[in-house]
Amino acid sequence: RFQRDLFSKTIGEMEAELRAQEEKEKHEKLKKEAFYSTYPKFEKTCIKYDVNRQEVNALLFKYSDKYSNFIQFQSAMKSYSMDELLEKLHSVVRK
Repeated sequence: RFQRDLFSKTIGEMEAELRAQEEKEKHEKLKKEAFYSTYPKFEKTCIKYDVNRQEVNALLFKYSDKYSNFIQFQSAMKSYSMDELLEKLHSVVRK
């Protein structure tokens, strides 16, 4: 009886883990779709939906002619939110 209860709990736990994983994958898919609908130019580039701030700054710096130093550029970009940085990048990226 003890083994049967242990086995059923294990199956239940496995099913819960599977549901949690499916929910996580669904959430990631929705985030990805929302990102690319907001920034459609990024879909055909190397810019992924989970891009971090450092990568966005590096990409923006490539398009910048105002700053000759990346450290200065990063410092100037600190006041911008991630959404604002992504908007700026989206506006300068070519399709």
